[in-house]
Amino acid sequence: MKFLLLLILNLCVLGVTAQYTYFNNTYGEFGDQETEVISNVVVVGDIIYLFGGIDNDQDPFSFLLRAIDNQGETIIENTVPINNSLTLIGDCQAVSPINPNKFVYTQATVQGELKGYVTIYDELLDTVWMKTYNLFSSQTYFRSNIVDESGIIILGEDASFSNATGTFILKIDFDGNIVWSNLLHNVNEEMVHVNENVITLTDGYLLGGNKQGQFTAMLTKTDLEGNVEWEYYADNFENDEGEQADTRAYRLAQLPNGDIVGAHMVWYEYYGTQPWNNQDPSWYRSLHLSKINLEDSITTYWEHNYFTDQEFSGSNLWKILPTEDNGVIAMGANEVYAENAWVAKIDSSGALEWFNFYSLDISQTQETYYPYDIEQTSDGGYIIVGEYFSYNEDNFKKSWVMKIDACGDTQWQGCDYVGIQESIQSKQFKIYPNPANTYFQLEGKTLSVGDRIEVIDMYGRVVIQEEWIPNGMIDIDELSSGLYQVIVYNKSGSFYSKSLVVE
Repeated sequence: MKFLLLLILNLCVLGVTAQYTYFNNTYGEFGDQETEVISNVVVVGDIIYLFGGIDNDQDPFSFLLRAIDNQGETIIENTVPINNSLTLIGDCQAVSPINPNKFVYTQATVQGELKGYVTIYDELLDTVWMKTYNLFSSQTYFRSNIVDESGIIILGEDASFSNATGTFILKIDFDGNIVWSNLLHNVNEEMVHVNENVITLTDGYLLGGNKQGQFTAMLTKTDLEGNVEWEYYADNFENDEGEQADTRAYRLAQLPNGDIVGAHMVWYEYYGTQPWNNQDPSWYRSLHLSKINLEDSITTYWEHNYFTDQEFSGSNLWKILPTEDNGVIAMGANEVYAENAWVAKIDSSGALEWFNFYSLDISQTQETYYPYDIEQTSDGGYIIVGEYFSYNEDNFKKSWVMKIDACGDTQWQGCDYVGIQESIQSKQFKIYPNPANTYFQLEGKTLSVGDRIEVIDMYGRVVIQEEWIPNGMIDIDELSSGLYQVIVYNKSGSFYSKSLVVE
C-alpha cells in the first residue's frame, strides 16, 4: 500500500504546475447520517494537505486525511477510525507542520469525558503516534497549537462547569511528554474564556482570544513557561447607541519581517433580531485590524476599521494569514439566513487591496459555506477549506475546498500580483534529475554558498546533510528506492522543501 501511495505521489511531483489553477471540490455523501468536515489545510511545496473528520451514525468517528495537488487531484486519502461516542469537528482542530515530513494535529473529543487528542502524522498521512490528555479536570478541550524549536505549544480550555471555562497553555515535547502546563484563567471566575491562537515571541508567547461573558476580545502575554505577564482587553470601542461595543475573536499573525498584526470583529450597529430567534439581537460588524507594538506596552503603529458600510451582517472572523509582502489575508463567514465565505487582502500599511464573497454552486437551496482555514499555495494563490450545509435538503454536512488566485478570483482575469508572485517564485529551487538514482543537483535564484541541504526519508530521518555549492552534485548512490524530502535551510533560518524520487 505504501509503495502504491509513493508511486501516485511521485507522478504528481513530476507533473508541471500551471501558474494559476482553480477548482471547487466537495467531498462526502448527502444524507443525514454522515457529517464530513475539512477543518485545516497545510501547504508543503506543491502538495496541499487536508485534515478533518467524519462523524457517521453507523460507524465510529474517523479522522479524515487527504493530500491533493495544485489542480485539486487527490494524491493520498486516509481515514483513521477512533472509538468515541462523540468527536467535535470544525472549529476545535488545529494543525502545524513540525517539519516538511511531520504534522501535529490537536482536537477535542468526548469519550465519557472531554479529552484532548494529539496526533503526529507523517508526509504519507500515516499515524506516527497518538495520545490523549486530561489536565486540570475531566473536561480538557484542545483548541489550537504552534510548534517551536523545542516542542509543541497547545491552547485549550478546562470546561469543568457549564457556565464557566478556564483557559490553559501546555507544552509537550515531540514524543508527547508534558514539559509544563499552566492554567491561565480559573473556572471559579464564572466567566467563559477562550484562547483562539498563539504566536511565539523571543521572550514568551502572545495569545489571542475572548472573554465571552462580557464579549471582549483579549490578548494574553506569557513568559517562555506559560506564566501570565499581562492581559489586554479590546474594550475601547463604542456601538451606535454610545455603549461599549462587543468585540470578539482576537486573531494574530506574525509577518515575515517579524511585525505582529492583530484583528477582531466589532459589533457597531444594531439592526434587529436574529431570524431564527427573535429574542437575540443582531448587529452589523466591522473588522478591526492593527499592527501591534509590544516593546513597552500595547500600542499600535496603525489601525483601521473595515466594512462599516453594513457589508457584514453577523460576520465572524476565522483567521488572518501573513503574506509574503508583509500584508495579511483576513478570512471569515457572513451570516444572516445563510453564510458565505469572505476573504480580504490588506497590504503592509493597512490599505484594503481586494475583498470577495465566495459560495459554491452545489444546489439552489438555502445553504451555508463556512470556511475554517486558508493557506497560500506555491503558485501564489490561496486554498480555502470548510464545510457546506443545506437547511432544505436531506443533508447534514459536506466538506469543500476552493482554490483562488493571488488576487482572490475564482477565474483568472489577468491577475499579475508581482509582490507575491515574484517572492513565491524566488523561493523555488529545482531538483534534477528527478527521479534520480546516483546523484542530484539543486538550482535556484536564492541558493547561496553555505545553505544547508538535508535529505529526509519517509520516517523523518536525516540521511544526508551537506552545504550547497554551485553545480555541486549530491551523492545518493547508497539510498534505498523511495520518496524523500530535500530541504534547503537559508541563513535566515527559513526552510523550503521539494520531493525527490530515488529509483
